Amino acid sequence: MSIVLAPRPPSLSSNARSTLFLVRSQFSSFLLIKPPLRPEKIQSLVLHELSPVDRHHFSLVNKKARELVLGYNERCFRIRKLLLRFFDTLSNVARFRILQYELGLLVSGSTALQFFDDIVYPNSDLDTYVELTKFRPYADFLFEIGYAFVPVQGQVRDFETAFSAALSAERPAPVHHVGGLDWEGYHGNGMAEVFNFEKGRKKVQVITCVHTPIEVILHFHSTCVMNVISHSHGYSLFPRYTFEDHVSLHTPTFATVKDKHKRAREKYAQRGWTMVPAPSAFSRVRPNSECRNSLRYIGDSSCWVIPLEPIFEPGDADAGAGVDAGEDVVSMAESRSNIPIHTHTNIPMTLETDPIRAHSWHNIVTYTQFVPKCKVMSSPFLDSTYCVAREIHYDVQNHFLALAMGRTQAQNKVPGNRGNEPPLALALVDVVHKLCDAKRFEVKDKPVLGLAINRMDDGPRKLRLLKIQEALRNVTIR
Repeated sequence: MSIVLAPRPPSLSSNARSTLFLVRSQFSSFLLIKPPLRPEKIQSLVLHELSPVDRHHFSLVNKKARELVLGYNERCFRIRKLLLRFFDTLSNVARFRILQYELGLLVSGSTALQFFDDIVYPNSDLDTYVELTKFRPYADFLFEIGYAFVPVQGQVRDFETAFSAALSAERPAPVHHVGGLDWEGYHGNGMAEVFNFEKGRKKVQVITCVHTPIEVILHFHSTCVMNVISHSHGYSLFPRYTFEDHVSLHTPTFATVKDKHKRAREKYAQRGWTMVPAPSAFSRVRPNSECRNSLRYIGDSSCWVIPLEPIFEPGDADAGAGVDAGEDVVSMAESRSNIPIHTHTNIPMTLETDPIRAHSWHNIVTYTQFVPKCKVMSSPFLDSTYCVAREIHYDVQNHFLALAMGRTQAQNKVPGNRGNEPPLALALVDVVHKLCDAKRFEVKDKPVLGLAINRMDDGPRKLRLLKIQEALRNVTIR
């Protein structure tokens, strides 16, 4: 028996009622038959044809539908499935995720896009991002598992020489230094150097960053690739536009990378995304819009957040025959024994303990362009640097420094006793979230058609005026 799944109509995801009708009329009777007659694989094929919002709507039909969607999500969004394409064994995948935790190493770009969209681009590489000063342990890991350094154009062939040159290259100096915090202004896109590693047909690309990888990611060519995967969670920053509307907002380019950005946008346009310079009026006023002209942070209510499976699962220790990832079969007992026990016994995996959530930015939205803006913060109290929205950076400075100094003084009074206080990076998360949420609904009056509509209580009237203004922008006066 063969099943042919027709492509999803473009307008399906724009109407929740039509989604429910379609799912219930065409799919429900098929899906709700028990697995002996309709295996999980076929159920997954059907659910894969639905967009994330459509799957959520279907999960609301009844209890059985909810169980099917939850089961599909657990089978589909497994980071191991993606990483095994590059690291061969579960042991190497675990070592990579431990490095993610220890170094702040992130997966992003087309790799993270494939993870969220549950697709595979042929011959795609693994896009990873890490601060330049933390890169060396990751490079050693890649060499250990058989990868070889392949220089890019203009790069020396010897890795040690190339790495030393990147470390010694001149970097932009901080704009100013205030109260123990360094604030970096806008200096390009934050990228330091690119290192490529290959093993057969597998390719791992490492984009080293002057500061935090999030600075580079927020300066990507367009929003469809602004997705990140940490050691414990995946975060899509603009999920509805990317995976529901299949629209990507392209950001202003730098003169030095204009042609490269153009080629990248054309590539993703061929993959199905519509490139636009600014969000529509409707998307800007849509409830909880990810494109709103406001402060945002990673993991906020506009993000799509996917919790990842544990680094080690109960069945891993019993996989005595090894894991076949296409090239090698390695004994799990042997390969796992190479992992230092102390490095992974207490790695936190909850959303509340992921420090990546301390990054924030401001969506600068006009009728002609869309720009995520931020500054970069570093502190002697923090192991990493963080992006902070410009509007709150002074408040973050004051609150965080007071908290850090208070904790330091308390520890000095009782040496060796840190109590049960969370790391300061998690304290920064709390500070940033409270400040962003407090300022989220503070908007400035902007006259539109003679009216300051941004503070209107009448939602439908506000939407009509924004649509009129958007239509007027497209009118050419001759």
